[in-house]
Amino acid sequence: MKTRFYWPYDEVTADLSDDRRQLIIKAPWIQATLPVSDENLSAAVELVTKFKSQSLQQLDPGLMSSVFRALRSYPFCYVLPYTGSAEPTTGLDQPLLHDQDLIHLSPHELLRSVDLSETDVSSMTQLIGRQDWEWDASAALTFSQTGQGIDPESLLSVSRRFHLLEVMENDQGSDIFRRIEDLPEDQYRRMVMLLVRQNHYVTEQCQASLAPALDLAGQAKDHVAGFMAAEKGHDLILGSALKSMTDDRSGLPVCLSTRTLMKLLKFVAGRNLLAFAMVIEMFERSSYESIDPLASLLAKGGFDKAASLVNRHKEINDAGGHENIAASFLEFMAPCNPDYALEAMHLAELVSVISNSVTGSVWKLFHEISSGT
Repeated sequence: MKTRFYWPYDEVTADLSDDRRQLIIKAPWIQATLPVSDENLSAAVELVTKFKSQSLQQLDPGLMSSVFRALRSYPFCYVLPYTGSAEPTTGLDQPLLHDQDLIHLSPHELLRSVDLSETDVSSMTQLIGRQDWEWDASAALTFSQTGQGIDPESLLSVSRRFHLLEVMENDQGSDIFRRIEDLPEDQYRRMVMLLVRQNHYVTEQCQASLAPALDLAGQAKDHVAGFMAAEKGHDLILGSALKSMTDDRSGLPVCLSTRTLMKLLKFVAGRNLLAFAMVIEMFERSSYESIDPLASLLAKGGFDKAASLVNRHKEINDAGGHENIAASFLEFMAPCNPDYALEAMHLAELVSVISNSVTGSVWKLFHEISSGT
């Protein structure tokens, strides 16, 4: 097994606690602490000093990697590309590009390749508001380059950062949740039921959307199958949450973003295993909050049973450790060619943008229903 090295994301900072017994590592999306002993205090001080002076390049890469190896399960760091004299590829699966049809397409054109009507493609293009690709795929591929191609796990770590930045910049969830809290009771009820229905739909469609990846997974097929098995039955949990709120789902449609997201997941699963890993990373990465934000919103409105079930779903996912399952799908993947990697980055960006549009899309749907349009 090859040794992996790690480097902090650009947004990460480091500091010492007042008693100098803890190393505090912060990213905009998560914070962690590591114990500091008398033996490693000087190294911790050096690390913090270099962080604050923005002179990390002067640090011993081994020291940096040892710190972030301890945090590798959390979104703090890049996985550096393998830099051995020759990357071991014997017995690995060679990822093959299906064709070159997608790599030169715009987001709008790529949406047209998915199972969507022209009307839905136009509506989604308007909703996401992205005419061209914005993730710096060229820099990502250069960063992840090895002597034999693009290191899949390294590129996965880059796409993870891009997605987290996308969430920070474009996800409207927190703002809309605050607005929901101020709605009159009947409107609040309708809106939160719509939100639960979107989550329920995702779990309903999960198995069908994931299944095509089994044909691409090669030696990682057992990992994908195990993940699918762990996801079975989650629709029953969220179905029970919905049933505790209403016996009539006929007035709870699934919004365009949610439908598109699951169709796109199915498309990705049958097209590009590296993209599939990037997308599952987005779906399964924990919020690291003690209570699911939707569960908290439900509880504030008195929907205690639904809140409990939604949070139970989160706890099951957290207990399964699926936030790091994506890397296991790449365990047997050899370095890939740049076109395959570029397609993966474009597919991942499109999924990221659409996933960040879901809450806004539900909010729009809610207003359309409320106004009778």
